[in-house]
Amino acid sequence: MISIVLMGIIISYLYGTLGGLKHSNNLLQKRDDKLSKNEIFLNLLSRDLIESKNTSIRRTKSLNEVLELHTKNSLYNSHFVYVKWFLHLEENSIIRAESTQNFTLPVSVEKVHFVKFDVFVENIEEFHIYSSKDKNSVLISTKDINNSKIFAIELMQ
Repeated sequence: MISIVLMGIIISYLYGTLGGLKHSNNLLQKRDDKLSKNEIFLNLLSRDLIESKNTSIRRTKSLNEVLELHTKNSLYNSHFVYVKWFLHLEENSIIRAESTQNFTLPVSVEKVHFVKFDVFVENIEEFHIYSSKDKNSVLISTKDINNSKIFAIELMQ
């Protein structure tokens, strides 16, 4: 009888430990997914910048910036494309818009079928781009919606 009670205590302890491990694993998986998405975003943005012919930064009414590029780096197998990185305020997402034809934001109805939009980072409330005076480097800064972190990267062209 005593061994059955001890076995029950040990099994309940192991069951509680297993639940804690599953919870920790889920948290780590979510963190890993978020880091992976940020890495994809930063790698693509750096390739866009490095392979661009023309780069300009335009400030919007929301005080966030739009990064406008004419680059060889295409997600859709085109030779030279026009790319715009911007923060969509209603969705709180950083979006990359790509087209073989030059376009302006917001995209007009006549050109919307020429532009492809990809969401790269979500839950963002600020997106800022700074260029050095010699135009050899760009600093990208984003701030997430929970004010929990700000990260930046400097890209050499």
